[in-house]
This record gives sequence, structure tokens and C-alpha cells, in this order.
Amino acid sequence: MLSIRNIILLVVTLLMVCLFAMWSGCGDSPNGPENNLPEIQSFIAEPQTINPSDSTVLSWQTIRTDSLRLLPSDTLLDNPVSGLTIVNPEFPITYTLIAYNSFGLDSATVHVSISSVPVAIEPINGIYFKGIMGDTITDQLMLFAVVDCNGHYLAEQQIQLDMITGDGILGPRSIMTNSAGVAGFAYNFSGNLAHA
Repeated sequence: MLSIRNIILLVVTLLMVCLFAMWSGCGDSPNGPENNLPEIQSFIAEPQTINPSDSTVLSWQTIRTDSLRLLPSDTLLDNPVSGLTIVNPEFPITYTLIAYNSFGLDSATVHVSISSVPVAIEPINGIYFKGIMGDTITDQLMLFAVVDCNGHYLAEQQIQLDMITGDGILGPRSIMTNSAGVAGFAYNFSGNLAHA
């Protein structure tokens, strides 16, 4: 039979052993939850910049993953360890990959950009000009811009104009947009209509 003194000594000894184990790091098990979390080793888009209406390939490599989800489409992917999927973004977008297992989750992101492709030429200061016959517009050039699918002006783009209505001379007929994405054309009202 144990005496009260022996019970107290036994409890104190066990407490000291436990405290020593915690302080020395022995309490961290190599099989603990923090060492079994899923890990996304790579998540890439190839190519990372695409033209409008083109596609890109998202690929991934993970370890200790039971399931894998792609956002913002909220798609559960078939192969959680490694694989690829083809996406067709209509605008610049950041994709998020989330890996799950019973111990927790890991996430990674990749951004896909859409390149600026010229899609339209738009007039900046109107589409109808009046003048005096025989005069050239010099104080107010006809201004045009080349715009992309997002409405941004594009610099260093070639603009070629042809006369549809009017009876004057357009000069020059071809010009590059400046650093602000704008090109200016002069018009000589040489005919009878005095408009362009």
C-alpha cells in the first residue's frame, strides 16, 4: 500500500517528467496534424498572359491532398495530387487552388492577364467637321484613338483612314498613335461641301 508521502512523490515526479518533455520539444510528434497538412507544391498558368478569347492551362502538384477545389468557378478537380485543366477567362482573373485533407487545408493563387489587342478605332472629338472651302483644319485636328477590349487607349498603333463622305483632302491618311494612344488628322476642305 502506498503512503500519502509516496503518492505525492509519484505525482510530483510525473509532473516534472511531463514538464521536461514539453520544454525539451519531445512533446512534438512527427505524426502530429501540422506535419500532415496538405501542401500545394506548385500551381501555375501557362501561358500567364493570353489574348482575348484564348485559353490557358492551369497545372498543379500537391502532396497529402484528399480533395482539390478551384475558385472562382468552385470546381472540384478530379486529380488532387497532380493534373491540369484548361480555362478560357474573358477578363484578367486570379485563380485560387485549395487543397484539403482531414488535418486542414493549403491554398495557392495564380493570376492570368489578358493582353491589350486593338479592337476598334474611335473618334475622340466628334465625327462631323465643318470648315471654309479651301481651308485646312489646323486649330482642331480630327482626333482618333485605338482602343482595346477594356476601352483603354493603345500607344504606337497604326491608323489608316479613308474618306467615305466629304470632298476634301485628308492628310495624312496613315499615322501612328502617340504615347497617349491618340492620333490627329488634318483635313483640307477643297471642294464644295465643306464638311467631312
